[in-house]
Order: sequence, then structure tokens, then C-alpha cells
Amino acid sequence: MLFLKRKSKIATETYSYSEEKVSIQLADPEMKLQLEMVRLKEEDLQRVKMLKSLLIDQLDDVIDRFYQVVMKSSELEEIMQSHTTIEKLKKVIHQYIMELFDGTIDEAFIHKRLNIAKAHYRIGLKPKWYMCAFQQLQNGLIQKISEKIDDEHLQYKCISSISKLLSFEQQIVLEAYESETQLAIEQEHEKAQQKITNAIEKVSNNLSQIVSDGMEVADELSQDSNQLKTHIHSTKEKMEETCQLASSGQGTMVQLTENFSEMGTTSSDAYILIEKLSSSFEEVIRSMQLIISIADQTNLLSLNAAIEAARAGEAGKGFSIVAQEVRKLSDATKASADSVGSLIDQATVDMERVKNVMQQLDSLVKTNQSSCSSAIASFSDIVDSLQLTVNEIPEANHHIELVSESTKQINEAILFINEAIEALKTEKVT
Repeated sequence: MLFLKRKSKIATETYSYSEEKVSIQLADPEMKLQLEMVRLKEEDLQRVKMLKSLLIDQLDDVIDRFYQVVMKSSELEEIMQSHTTIEKLKKVIHQYIMELFDGTIDEAFIHKRLNIAKAHYRIGLKPKWYMCAFQQLQNGLIQKISEKIDDEHLQYKCISSISKLLSFEQQIVLEAYESETQLAIEQEHEKAQQKITNAIEKVSNNLSQIVSDGMEVADELSQDSNQLKTHIHSTKEKMEETCQLASSGQGTMVQLTENFSEMGTTSSDAYILIEKLSSSFEEVIRSMQLIISIADQTNLLSLNAAIEAARAGEAGKGFSIVAQEVRKLSDATKASADSVGSLIDQATVDMERVKNVMQQLDSLVKTNQSSCSSAIASFSDIVDSLQLTVNEIPEANHHIELVSESTKQINEAILFINEAIEALKTEKVT
């Protein structure tokens, strides 16, 4: 049995700590191992419980000194003042120390220490400040033990026991801090994971829509390419037909030009003949005029003959009959000449009209010849242009084939992206 002396105003009293009732009741194997490793036994709890009555009057002084040191940190001061008051904290830590000296380590003891550590973690108290404060508290208790216990051996034992208990206490606190830190990390990780998942889902949905739209566009492009190839093939056939028709039209225009040329030659020949005919008519008119003049003279001679026959009497009777017949013939000749003259005049007018028509026809033929020449040149340009276009169609068709092939590659790429998106949706972010 060990004894100690307590300084007081009365007298020296003697205490025995072997009779203190203490208990260690823990089911957790790790907790038991921790106690074993720090060598914290019931004997240590008995010493600590014995110190409770010795140090109870000194706790206020220990706590005051504790806060004098702790408040030197502006960060700790800010944390304390933002969550509570110093007076409340002093009461809490007083209760905490009293429970520490109860001599009982059980599930309730562990649970309460864990809750205290978690509370400190939630208000933002960093482990280093917790450890510093804890060390300050330990220093204060050890100092009081040194002041109250004279026996050095017992003093060592008591300090060792309180150090073991406080070490175990620190292990509980650090474990709680570690647990809360891990929990916070996991929660942050889950939040980050959820954000990433949401972002991936959002991006995936957007990409899915883009892929869907891209596939529709690619399908439409493929259909358009096929339709364009069909259209180009049809256009090529029509252009070849048009080229043949244009070539045929060009030949027709050449033939028409030749016909107009022949018509022009014929028209010129006809005009010359009409000119000659007009000259002949003029000769006929002069001849008719001569005939009329002769008829008039003959008529005058027959009249003179009739007068002379009348003067001759019976002897000139036969001559009178001849004169009458000559006059009749002269009149008939004049009448015929007048009729022929009228016909010739009408024919002359008609020939003038024909000449005008022939001149117009000649002008029209020349104009048509010029138009045909221009048309032939145009047909030639059209044929050349059509032929050039027809020759370029295979190259255009080749480019369309390239576009179609590119469209297939785009479709394959889109399908690959779509598969990647689906895989991304189902893959869990870690």
C-alpha cells in the first residue's frame, strides 16, 4: 500500500488509493490493445481517482492558466468567441476533467470523448490546436501533482498514470478526428462524384442530342448524296440528248443556211429575169405605140381614100369598099393595140410589185442567212458547253462518291462516340 501527503492549512493527511473503486469495461479488441500498449491499468485509474480529491480545489487555477495560454492564439480565440463564451467553456472543461478522474473507462466514457472530439472538429478546431491545448492541460495537472505530492516515487507514479490516461484520451480524440476527416473527405468525394456524374450526364445528354442530330444530318446527307448521284446521272443523260439535239439543230441550221443561199441566188436570178422581162415589155410598148401610130395613119389614109373614091363616083366605088375595110382593120388593130397596151401596163405594174417583193425577199434571205450564221455559232457554243459539262460530270460524281464515303466515316465515328457516351453513363466515377 502506497501513501501520500497533502499540504493543507490543517494537518497532514494520509490517503490510500488501493481502495478506490475503478473499472475498465471495453468490448472493442482494438481499444483493449490500445490500453495494453500504453500500459493503462486499473491501478493507474485508482491513482487518478485518488488525485481527484487532491486536485479538485486546484482545477479552477489549472483551467484559468489553461485559457491564458490558449487565448494567445488569435485563431483559437476567434473559434471560441464565435461559438460560445469563456465562462461556459470553463464549466465544460471543469466537468470534463472531473469525469476524467472518475476512474471508469467504459463505452459511455469512449462515446462521450468521441462526441467532444467531433464537436471540436465541426467548429473548425484543427488537430494541432487541440493537441496544444491538451498538452497545456496536461502540463497544468502535472504541475499541480508535483506541488501536492512530496514523495518522488509516488509523484512519478501519479504523473505516469495521468499521462497514460491522457495519452489514451488523445488517441480517442485523434481517432475521432481521423474518422470525421475521412467522413468529410468521403462526403466531399461523394459530392464531387455526384457533381462529376451530373456533369457527365449533362454532357452525355448534350452529346447524345448532338450525336442524334449528327446521325440525322449524316443520314440526310447520305440520302441527298444518293439522290444527287441519281439526279446527276439523269442530268448527264438529258444533257447528252440535248447535245445530240443541238448538234442535229446545228446541222439543220447549216442546211437551212445553204437553202437560204440557194434561195438568194434563185431570187437574184429571178430579179434579173424580171428586169429583162421589164425591158422586153418596154420594147413591146414601143412596138405597140408604133402599131397604134401606124393604125392611126392607116385610118387616116383609108379616110382620104374614101373621100377620093366618093369623088371618083362609080369608078371609085370598089376602092371605097377597100378603104372601108382598111379603116375597119385599122380600128381593130388600134383597139387590139390599146387592149394589149392596157395589159402590158398592168403587167408592168405587177412586175414592179414583183420586183419590190423580190427585193424584200432578197433582203429577208440575207437577214435570215445572217441569223442562221449566228444561230450556227450559238449552237456550236451550246454544243461545246454541253460537251464540257458532260465531261465534268464524272469528276463531280467522283467528288460525290468521296462525300458519300466521308459520310459513312462520319456515321461510324458518331456510332463510336455514342457507344463511348453510353459507356460513360454506366461507368461509375471513382
